[in-house]
Amino acid sequence: MESGASKQNKAETGVRPGLDRSPTMGLTPDVIYPPILPPTYRKEEIFTNEEYKHIDDRVSEINISRHPTFRSLTAKLMSGCTTDLEKVRAIFYWQATQQCDEVAARLSEEDSQKATPEAYLAKIHDNSNIHVDLFHHLCKMAQLPSYVLEGYVRTGDPGSPSAAGFRWNAVAIQGQWFLFNVCWASGHMVVNLLNDANWKAIDSGHRVQESTHGFVYKFNEFYFMVDPEKIIYNHLPMEEEWQLIDEPISKLEFEEQPILKKYFFQYGIKILSHTKGIVQTEKGEVNIRFSLPMNQQFDFSYVLFRSKDDNVGQSPKRGDVSLNRYVLQQFDNKTISFLIRLPEKGKYKIDLYVYPEKTIQMWFGTYVITCDLEMEDCKPVPACGSNKGFGPGAAMHDRGIVPLTHQKGLIDTDTGNVEIQFKLPSDGNEFDFKPSLSSNKHSADMLDQNCVQRVLDDKLILNASLPEAEEYTLDIYCKEKGKDNAFTYLCSYMIANSADKNVRPANFPKFENGKIGATSHFQKLDCVCMPKDPLVIMPSSGEIQIKFSSEKDVNITTDLLYQDGDKEVMMDDYIFMDLDEEGVVISARTPKAGYYKLVVYGNMKGTDEPAHVVYEILLYSETDHYCQIYPEIADLYWYIAQCNLISPRDGVLHPEEKYHFATRIPGAVEINIISGGEQTSLQQNHDGVWEGDFIPLASDEGDDELILQCKCGTDGSNWTKPIIKYSVGESTSLLADIHRDLVESIRFGGGQERMKLLSLREQELMDLAKAKKINQGHEIENLESEVRKLIRAEEEAKADMRKAAASLDRGVDDEDERIRLTKMRKQAKLIAEEAREKRIRMMLRLALAHGDKRQIIDAMDLFEQNNIHDKDGQYADAKKFLLALQMKAELENAAKKCDPSEMTKIIEKIEGCGLRKDLELEVVKAERILLRLKEIDKYRQMLKELRKSMMKLTGFTTPPKGVHEVLMATYRLLGDPTNKLQKWSQIVKRLNKSGDESLYARIAAFNPGSVDLETAKEVKEILKDVKHESVSRSNLAAGAMYLWDLNVINTVLTENNLEPLEPEPENLLKESFVEEEPEKKKTLSELIEDLQKAKEEEKRLRKMLKAFLHQLEELDPSDEENISITKDLIQDTKREMKDMKEKKIRLMLEIAIIKDIPEELGAAIKQFSDKKYDDYDKSHSKAKKMLQAHNIRNLKAGLKRACDDNSIDAIKEALDEINQAGGKKHMKKEVEEAIRLLEKLRRIASLHHAIMELDQKSIAEIKSYRTPPAGVHEIFIAVYLLLGEPRKGLQEWQSILTLLGEMKPKKTVKRRIMKLKMEKVDISTAKDAEDLVKDLEKDWIVAVSVAAGAFLMWAKGIVQTIMDEKNGTSEEEQRSHTPLFAPNERDEPVEIKQANNENDVEMEDLE
Repeated sequence: MESGASKQNKAETGVRPGLDRSPTMGLTPDVIYPPILPPTYRKEEIFTNEEYKHIDDRVSEINISRHPTFRSLTAKLMSGCTTDLEKVRAIFYWQATQQCDEVAARLSEEDSQKATPEAYLAKIHDNSNIHVDLFHHLCKMAQLPSYVLEGYVRTGDPGSPSAAGFRWNAVAIQGQWFLFNVCWASGHMVVNLLNDANWKAIDSGHRVQESTHGFVYKFNEFYFMVDPEKIIYNHLPMEEEWQLIDEPISKLEFEEQPILKKYFFQYGIKILSHTKGIVQTEKGEVNIRFSLPMNQQFDFSYVLFRSKDDNVGQSPKRGDVSLNRYVLQQFDNKTISFLIRLPEKGKYKIDLYVYPEKTIQMWFGTYVITCDLEMEDCKPVPACGSNKGFGPGAAMHDRGIVPLTHQKGLIDTDTGNVEIQFKLPSDGNEFDFKPSLSSNKHSADMLDQNCVQRVLDDKLILNASLPEAEEYTLDIYCKEKGKDNAFTYLCSYMIANSADKNVRPANFPKFENGKIGATSHFQKLDCVCMPKDPLVIMPSSGEIQIKFSSEKDVNITTDLLYQDGDKEVMMDDYIFMDLDEEGVVISARTPKAGYYKLVVYGNMKGTDEPAHVVYEILLYSETDHYCQIYPEIADLYWYIAQCNLISPRDGVLHPEEKYHFATRIPGAVEINIISGGEQTSLQQNHDGVWEGDFIPLASDEGDDELILQCKCGTDGSNWTKPIIKYSVGESTSLLADIHRDLVESIRFGGGQERMKLLSLREQELMDLAKAKKINQGHEIENLESEVRKLIRAEEEAKADMRKAAASLDRGVDDEDERIRLTKMRKQAKLIAEEAREKRIRMMLRLALAHGDKRQIIDAMDLFEQNNIHDKDGQYADAKKFLLALQMKAELENAAKKCDPSEMTKIIEKIEGCGLRKDLELEVVKAERILLRLKEIDKYRQMLKELRKSMMKLTGFTTPPKGVHEVLMATYRLLGDPTNKLQKWSQIVKRLNKSGDESLYARIAAFNPGSVDLETAKEVKEILKDVKHESVSRSNLAAGAMYLWDLNVINTVLTENNLEPLEPEPENLLKESFVEEEPEKKKTLSELIEDLQKAKEEEKRLRKMLKAFLHQLEELDPSDEENISITKDLIQDTKREMKDMKEKKIRLMLEIAIIKDIPEELGAAIKQFSDKKYDDYDKSHSKAKKMLQAHNIRNLKAGLKRACDDNSIDAIKEALDEINQAGGKKHMKKEVEEAIRLLEKLRRIASLHHAIMELDQKSIAEIKSYRTPPAGVHEIFIAVYLLLGEPRKGLQEWQSILTLLGEMKPKKTVKRRIMKLKMEKVDISTAKDAEDLVKDLEKDWIVAVSVAAGAFLMWAKGIVQTIMDEKNGTSEEEQRSHTPLFAPNERDEPVEIKQANNENDVEMEDLE
């Protein structure tokens, strides 16, 4: 390589560097060649297409045939060019845009041998390297320094050898060298990217259209003055200096680069991860990442190949799984990444594409991937709704929607729940959205209740609930609100759920498109709802109020539904409506944990308009709540008069307990309470509220009603009727829930799991605190030592300061000595001040280490008094520590008082101040106490519902085992002395007390903080041998009381760091309880095992019966006693065999239900029906429904096949079969669709038949017309337009005659009519045909020509059918019908039209 001085020498003498590769087409004066150095400018800094467009336009008009010499051509090209850049642009653009094959085609052999520009262009057609020579020669003629480079170009994959012997150009412009490839700029090759001898396409993010090879002339701007750092990816000159980059690369480095095409650079893409083109996976995984320009938004895609050398055959598979969808394409605002996960070892290649426009894809790069170790448990990426990958891409950007919470396409969750938020544009409420969740295991239909959406102000919020630990795709679609157009794709996210089990129920209730909140009718009725958020987390009370109001006169009704697994359960007993002039207040209670749907309906009063859904609210209850049903509204007057109920609001009232009734009922003149044969009146106060006290009574037979009776009217039209109803007695609806909770408490310890976790965390924190205390001990020793040193240093400095001051005060004659003493005093003062500051800082650290409040305050006072700057944050730490001490004291005080409300507020305050980490031990202790208090309150609520059961305790003369101890422990906790509780009679005496002294009243008023440690220890001793199971069997209230006792004493014991008393669960005898637990469903294997046992037992009984019959035959007729015994045995055995037969058939039916195989279901149902067994468990009914469902599916499939085939006979046969099977009511939409199709097919068949019946004579008559009668020409123009002929070729009658005269079988008019596919006739063609024939009358045309009349009716019929098909049916109907005949298609298919050079490959790939 030459030195810079050598290069400069050559430039000064006008000698060209390197070899002279100029062609011998004429001599031009030598020009000065600048040094070979990298250019200091990039192309975009000195060149734009717009600035040089006038050059391009001018040279495009040059006619090469008018310029027989290079001199004249050069003169023409240079005309008007004033700069070097204009000159080289004129030459390059003119040459690169010449159609060389056309020039070669028009030149004679003699002309092509001449040394003319035209002859050179013709030779380029056969030898593309002549491009380089011609460009070099024209540049020299234009006095431009030019050089021909030789080297390597890349035509294969990364790592494959590059091809040698290629040539391109370098031209100096304004003293700097730039690179040009006029050959590759002239056009490109179209090749089939999938047809590769070495690779097999196995996975594609888009559809690549297969194309044949061919060269396309199209100017490629990229190779004009291409920047060296870009062209180096596919051009490597032999001479290193001509790379024109600061750090030249070797041939090996050149071949190891990724393949990067012009579109990579054109669209500003940058490599973030892999700068080499051969990538090695790590544990079967590699992530190739690129950065994107900030101001542009593109979509991307890919094609993944596998080497054919891997012997994977035509369909590469991993076991029985195809190797596709193993590329996770993820997008955010700044990066695009391709995460490739490979389940098999091998060699792979990935081609990458960018979409500059929605339907145009451009290949921008290629990597080769080697996988030596496959990824463990590698699963395919779940399919998404578009080929553009995951993340908020161009579609979202185009609509102005911005992701707020998740900018990347991959979301990880370990809870099973995800919330994604987007900011909508100012017109965002003009969109409707539709989420769609799916996975490899679950289709979108299966997960349609696992995603909900809502719009709050300018936010779109999506919530997804994931049932299993796997990867999911969340596709989001949108459309303009209020329009019938289909939803279009917006974006996709992939959600990786690592939670083994969702912390919440997996299924949400069913909402249309998953949308909760307001519907279109909400705005029409001018409604307002508070709260605004339609997703409500229920408070600890289990009750919420929602207020609706409207400026219009609106009726409001509601439904509450509970999502129980896959079914919705009506819970209308748990909603209540109060009304006033301002609106409606809807109260809702949630007795069970899970999701609820509150639906609000509305319509205008005084109209016949049906009630519409105006608002839907999703309620989530984290826990069960022992809340009651509401009272029953017994008359519509409640709504008409806008009444409201103040108290009581529980629908079940307890007998012999005083209640205060209060209600507001406009228009009432008298309100009476009726219960148990007694009646009392309420009095109206000055606020218009009817109120009064009443003690309800229950009849001896059981529960009774309490009625709130209203008397209205003062004008003689008085009426009296019940308006509110209550039940009197224990809330039987809650007994099952209470029993279940008791059972779970025995089995699982109730909330003990959470309690154990808190205890473990508390112990862990205590251990950490101990270790910290030990470390602090060492720290305190060190700090105290440092403080002592600083005190000594300060005192010594002060002593020096005093000594120097004293000497100065005495007077010093020596000037030098005086200066020394002055400096000494100043220096001593600085040392003293510095030591004092360090000491005060150290004392504050020491005070914090001790944790002593008084010490800290004193140290802070010193800090302030000495104006010390808090540069290291110690003072702020001290303030935080004091605040933490204050919070700690408040929390401990609230915990001692067992005040849950105060404790919760203080914990929230601690978290708000950022002190959770500092006080985690205290907070965990408090949370444990809160959990205990919550349990105590829960069992207190249970006891309220079990007061009737509690009163039964007084009926025991001698209590069952453990019951006395439980009651003794309860009263001891309530403060009664032990010596007054030893006898059962003493307990009964207390149980018989009422009012404030009743047991429940005392428990309700009880404060757990009143129990001291000694009492807790005493009660623990009383209960230590009590078995919860035994107590619960005896009395449900006693069982609940035991759990209440347990939680109270454990709160005290754990507060004092003592072992709590844990219940000892035993095996439950469920039949002993009031409410039986439902029997656990058996698995298929268990049922098959039971069936086998039943068959063996039946076989054994058959053998016994045979033996008894044989014995009966052998007995002596006179042995009457043994004969009688044997006959009884035979009858008993037959009865047992009959029972066993029934058991076997019932088991077979259960097995068939689980297996869900039609043949087995049919056989089991027949056996059951033949024996006429009682269907007490509804298994027979269930099996019949399942079999019917199978039959319906088969009938649907048969009808679909018939409709797909467009066969009239097949459709008729399928419809007949549906009618015979009685399936019409189950397939109403499908049948209606098929009937419409059948009518259409018959209509078309009738039209075709009329044409087919025409004889040759009738058609010959048409062909005989030289000039057709009026209207006939138009008829045949319409006919042939529908058959696909262009309008232009039908204007002449002779053209029609030529078409009618076609004799080839496939081209006759009849054959073409029979083969016509109407779906291929576009709407504009049909309209053109309609315009031609719509005014023609059949009778008039038939009078002229029968054949023309038949063709007229055919054209009109076909046009009408097409118009009905494409315009007559609304899009809504089309969407509703489409799923019937295309069940596997997506609702919003996104199709890429391969419109523009999708598979275009630059010319280098052909070479």
